[in-house]
Amino acid sequence: ERLGEAVRVLTPLADKVDDEMLGKHWQLWIGQAEIELHQHTMIPDTRRQTRFYRTVEAEGLRRDLVPLDFGGVRTDTPEDTFNAFYLFYHAWHHFVQGGIGFRQLCDWTLLLHARRDRIDREHLGAMLDGMRLLLPWQLFGCIAVHDLGLPEQEFPFYDPGRYGKSRRVLAAILAEGNFGRGRQPRHARPKGYIAGIDFKLFGQFVEGTDSWISFSLMKTQEDMDGVKVPRPTDQRYSFALFFTDYFPNIPRLKFSLKAILSDGMPTTAPRMTRAQSYFRQPAYKRADIGLSYMLVGQEHKPSDGFLSHFKEAWIGVDVFNLFDISNVSSYYWVTDVNHIQYAVPNYLTRRQINVRLSCKF
Repeated sequence: ERLGEAVRVLTPLADKVDDEMLGKHWQLWIGQAEIELHQHTMIPDTRRQTRFYRTVEAEGLRRDLVPLDFGGVRTDTPEDTFNAFYLFYHAWHHFVQGGIGFRQLCDWTLLLHARRDRIDREHLGAMLDGMRLLLPWQLFGCIAVHDLGLPEQEFPFYDPGRYGKSRRVLAAILAEGNFGRGRQPRHARPKGYIAGIDFKLFGQFVEGTDSWISFSLMKTQEDMDGVKVPRPTDQRYSFALFFTDYFPNIPRLKFSLKAILSDGMPTTAPRMTRAQSYFRQPAYKRADIGLSYMLVGQEHKPSDGFLSHFKEAWIGVDVFNLFDISNVSSYYWVTDVNHIQYAVPNYLTRRQINVRLSCKF
């Protein structure tokens, strides 16, 4: 709202000013510092998204602001739920448009961890659904959980089934660098191709919950220094399924199964190119099972006692990574005195048992 006033104050201090307003921000440089003043926090891609986001933006920048003190100067910042959504949306927008630095995902992950008890998951879910961004959110979430150490329970709407695709996103982030500035010049990029196909079959064994099977095939190749090699995102196959159903004659007991099998990505040692040498990570394999028992529901509502105060209550147990498989997430490279490099695998979490109780009042 006070963009013009800020421009007038900073212009005399600037060594260089971008003369053209870029639709949402004004840009200047003071020494080596690049400064952007934003007219809008974001400009969505479609009219429908723009109408929805303007409502979200207006509410997020005016309601329940959080005051912070910077060297004696009080500054109001957006409330935590909008902040979590906006940091993600801003990073995803730049990832699609040009590229982002891995640091931006680190900042977002730190916010999710530090403010985990103050994030309204219902409101956050409404913003993600309204902007059709739940899938990108889950892709970034797999990176936050598997690569940055955020506990699964602290990430809203975590879905381990997105792990395979998140590896492609991570490879693109690391390859392209901050805002795409790490990309090679267009004329220097190797020639290649990407081809693939996806299949998905789904239905409902339990009303309101989809069960599905998906299968994907992909082939990538590029020419590097005369050698044909796979691209960093070359995941040749991926199979996933989710199944849930009630037990026969026990309608209050529900079973769920989730499984994924996906090919490993090409990996190269530091200071080497794929044209010189590469190998593939082992395939990612994981299966989760769960049992849920309905204590209270529409078809079973106690008329008195403690449970009569609940609209719905479930108790359940889950076994994550049922077969206790050691899946490789990345490699730590060790160099000996002869300058030979050894890949030491970093493993993901093995089998875990989780007991849960969920209630609705």
